[in-house]
Amino acid sequence: GGPSVREIGGLPLWTHGHANHAARNEAAISILKQCTAANRLTLDLHVPSYMREALVDATGSGMEDCASILVDDIPQLLNITALTVNITTRKGHSYASSLARLIAQCSNLEDLRIDVTRGTEKPACLDRACVCHDEDGWENQQLSLERLVHLDIAGFQGLDYEERLSQMILAGAPALKRE
Repeated sequence: GGPSVREIGGLPLWTHGHANHAARNEAAISILKQCTAANRLTLDLHVPSYMREALVDATGSGMEDCASILVDDIPQLLNITALTVNITTRKGHSYASSLARLIAQCSNLEDLRIDVTRGTEKPACLDRACVCHDEDGWENQQLSLERLVHLDIAGFQGLDYEERLSQMILAGAPALKRE
């Protein structure tokens, strides 16, 4: 029934730093790959609350190298015209790289909604060893949002990466209606 699905709601995805991120995202990515006719997508993007230094590999012998893993396996989502991303972030971890890569997979968006919920008052990740500070190149990515006419963002706090992400979206969306 995947090819006949038109709307996917509440699909959970995990960004960097989660010990089981590959296993947790595998089912969601499989759904995205099977439901090629879907035109509406709601994702729950979870940014874990703990740092990569706290994660130990399966053998218990060393640290697991966690990187931002989100969109490497997500297919092009060419039929998605409406995307809602509900982001839950803890301890100030950045979601910008994963979100930018996700949006880039949806080049036919007409409606984009981003809602950020923070589980802490900490404004930004302070751990310089965290992947939040080691995600190069995402700001240089070009977003092609030629059809985007509606943008709704809630929960941004004006952090540097949020401002850069907003600028990327606006630069890639010439048809966006200014209200």
